[in-house]
Amino acid sequence: MKLKAKVSQKKGSKILKSGVPKRKSEILERKSRIVQPISQARTAELASVLFRTPKKGKAAQAGDTVPTCSICSKTFSNKTHLNSHIKLHDGLKPHTCETCSKAFARKGDLAIHMRRHTGERPYECPQCKKTFVEKSHLLRHTRSHTGDKRHVCPVCGSAFSERAGLAKHLRSHTGERPHLCSVCGKSFAQREFLIRHARIHTGERPFTCDLCGKAFSDRSTAVKHARLHTGLRPFPCPLCGRCFSQKQHLTGHLKTHAGERPHGCEVCGKKFGRKSDLVVHTRRHTGERPHKCDACGKTFLDRSHLVRHNKVHSGAKPHVCHVCGRCFAEKGHLDGHLRVHTGEKPYSCDVCSRSFADRGTLVNHMRVHTGERPFACPICSKAFAQKGSLLKHVRIHSGERPFSCSVCGKRFADKGYFVKHSRLHTGENLHTCALCGKFFAQKCHLIRHAKVHGVQPESVIMPVVTI
Repeated sequence: MKLKAKVSQKKGSKILKSGVPKRKSEILERKSRIVQPISQARTAELASVLFRTPKKGKAAQAGDTVPTCSICSKTFSNKTHLNSHIKLHDGLKPHTCETCSKAFARKGDLAIHMRRHTGERPYECPQCKKTFVEKSHLLRHTRSHTGDKRHVCPVCGSAFSERAGLAKHLRSHTGERPHLCSVCGKSFAQREFLIRHARIHTGERPFTCDLCGKAFSDRSTAVKHARLHTGLRPFPCPLCGRCFSQKQHLTGHLKTHAGERPHGCEVCGKKFGRKSDLVVHTRRHTGERPHKCDACGKTFLDRSHLVRHNKVHSGAKPHVCHVCGRCFAEKGHLDGHLRVHTGEKPYSCDVCSRSFADRGTLVNHMRVHTGERPFACPICSKAFAQKGSLLKHVRIHSGERPFSCSVCGKRFADKGYFVKHSRLHTGENLHTCALCGKFFAQKCHLIRHAKVHGVQPESVIMPVVTI
């Protein structure tokens, strides 16, 4: 019996000695296949298995098998980790956050999540003192100081500090999108993109602005929004010094210096530096106005136009001129107004060198040289260089006269005529005949009146007076 026990003991030790190296070789072989998408958690697990000293006990005894997931064939060091992993496949999430009710499959994931509510960031970088919620985030950050990028893409040569980053990058070459939305079936190359997308279905907006209370579904949008309050524009143009709140805005701006306009309109051939500008421009041809005001129902081509319009209803004018005290709803309008005081005209016409205080006036002026008339009447097809001119013209067809005199009740289709008419009642800025003393609201009427006296217009014109 003793001899038999010794034989079995030897046999068991052989299995132990031969089993561990074999397992290591399998892991090394698996790690070498970099084209296979490997999650960050999987990479960490492989490293822990590779460098772990085998324990003596039940796991090392003869006849025991390595705990393996029957669904995805992933292997684990013990059954506890396997059972925790299986919950991911079953969809079981027994651990719930008491603050926001978000559920997790593993208790450790809940513990990490709770730090977002408590603000706890226990892992600190010894070099720059930046803190992190997870240890893995600190390890990843540390490589930014060392510059270690040992994982190189065999296709394009891009280097990454982590193998998980390389695995995600390789999907851009293979087209693999392993993360599938269970609601709409849309697939994503990275898990974080799926998480962000899922909030469209759930309506979850976990990132809230501390100043106005507005909530957002992803952190990057919340950060960009915060710059509206702070006025922070951290991305300066190296050529002209203009600053931008978002990096993509700077990228699009740089194309204006290079003269690069890769996005062309298929209808009119007009070219744009940014694809988003082309999308908005195309709506002018299609008539699409997807952004609607909840208060008055007015629709807009661009979301920024809707945001600007909403301030009409709220009455908010937070930007004040330090010279005259006039208030504006937008900072851009204040900047344009300040040029009235400074006399600055930074926008010059390339054709005739005429200068303008704002870019919009320059754009309108350029149509004098190009002959462009992009605003067409939907009734008679007459075209105009400016949108305001089209709106005035449309009132000829509709008969609309929105400007009413509060004194005599007379109505006008054009605001300019209404202002001039009002002067008859107020006595403001009237044009008086030098010969008979008769006054007129408009200078052209005084010139026409000169014919009554049979003299040249210069003989009847007097300095403008206010009665």
